[in-house]
Amino acid sequence: DKYGHEIVVAILQCLYSISEDSSEHLRSALNGSIVATTNLEGAAKYHIELLNLAILLNIAESLDQKEALWPQIIKVISIILEMDQRKLIHEYSSALPLDDTAEEPPSDEGVEEMSTSQLPKHHLMLDQVNQTVQAQQSALEILTNLFCSSENEEEWVDEDDETSDDDSLVDNDNGMETMEDNASASRPPILLEVFKAENLIQKILARANLPAENVLDILKNNP
Repeated sequence: DKYGHEIVVAILQCLYSISEDSSEHLRSALNGSIVATTNLEGAAKYHIELLNLAILLNIAESLDQKEALWPQIIKVISIILEMDQRKLIHEYSSALPLDDTAEEPPSDEGVEEMSTSQLPKHHLMLDQVNQTVQAQQSALEILTNLFCSSENEEEWVDEDDETSDDDSLVDNDNGMETMEDNASASRPPILLEVFKAENLIQKILARANLPAENVLDILKNNP
């Protein structure tokens, strides 16, 4: 509450990046601590919770510790990817003032001095959109790291080199099965089971849908 979720998220993102290469130093410094998120809600809450878990995963010392964290991380990622940023953007575009006589948006300094109740509705909605999109970006990055370690990349390159041109010409359904088979060969079963149970592929594809054309036009005219 004292510093705001933006600063907390920025610090956790830095710690997450550091923990990928310096886990031993962070392990002793953090000592398994978790940032409290009880006073937050929505995307900001889950974004911080996800970064917390991802850091703990990076500094975990044993496979048992990692296996305990995997389902928690996948669950939070699933919750974040269920958030419909497209709907939020549509609602934000509908709340934008369309006439030329509308008041100018407050400056950053003005926003800091205003209470939440004093801020324009569309300003609050934009903040919600930003929080959701940023959380989803982190979720996709962490999900990618879970399934694409450096040693697996070398294995997949070798497999690709040995794959014939005919094998590469597959339809979408067979391609999806091949991708899942390759992942299954190199990822722990417990991680794959949670991934499939949460229907993450469908949720990721759903987030790829752009807003309606008229909404995109409104956003272009209201940078």
